[in-house]
Amino acid sequence: MMLDHVVLKVDDLEHAVEKYSKMGFTVFPGGEHENFGSHNALIAFSDGTYIELIAFRTPVPPQRRIEKSQELKRSGKTRIFSRVLPWGVVSEGLLDFALLPSDEEESFEKLKRRQLDIEGPMLMQRKRPDGKEISWEMAFPDHDDLPFLIRDITPRNLRLPSDCSHAIAVSGISRLFMVIRDLSSSQSRYETLLSTKARAYCDSQLPGGKSCAFPCGSTEIVLMEPDPANPDLKIFLEERGESVWWLELRTEANAARDGSVLEKLRELRISLN
Repeated sequence: MMLDHVVLKVDDLEHAVEKYSKMGFTVFPGGEHENFGSHNALIAFSDGTYIELIAFRTPVPPQRRIEKSQELKRSGKTRIFSRVLPWGVVSEGLLDFALLPSDEEESFEKLKRRQLDIEGPMLMQRKRPDGKEISWEMAFPDHDDLPFLIRDITPRNLRLPSDCSHAIAVSGISRLFMVIRDLSSSQSRYETLLSTKARAYCDSQLPGGKSCAFPCGSTEIVLMEPDPANPDLKIFLEERGESVWWLELRTEANAARDGSVLEKLRELRISLN
């Protein structure tokens, strides 16, 4: 099991591509998701992970993510739609992430037998700007603290850009921080999903209360339960639900660091290690 990608919602995809390109990332157009009325662009890294910049074609009024999700469930939408469509109602920023089970190690069916309530798979397709059709499947657990799962039907290298080089010299995602409501419950679910035990995680600079970490390929996933005394994370959780809070990107050795770019990244809740 490895991290596949992280979802970063943007309001205007063309503007976002320009902004991230100016910061030193190589950004490629992705294509259209007709099922969800969205389109995307990709920032791929040499460790096999990527950031998906996703925007929705039709603007919708701002709304709390959990309220939108509940509204969609009441209207009869499946779990897949009630999780993805609420991405469109929240403000720009990090939102969600997907894991890629290996063919040899896992399958959606085997994961379901681990007493995980998983809906899917759902067939997804998009057409690249060069006209090539690519397809994959997605499956979604019942709990929003867990990542969704993705499995390629067409070769994975067709879904990802081939150029993983960046002027900013980033080579991958080293750490992903996830804000969750209850550490004990989430830790148990992640241990079931990943078939591994959590390790204690302590960082004096973290604004959260209790936390733990899981290895996942070349990325570490850190779960953070907000400290009741921290208003920022409490508001974050109320507005965005259980969601990706911060990304730490891995840089190549001796990479030059532009202070102005670092500041822009911090505003996006992204840092370089």
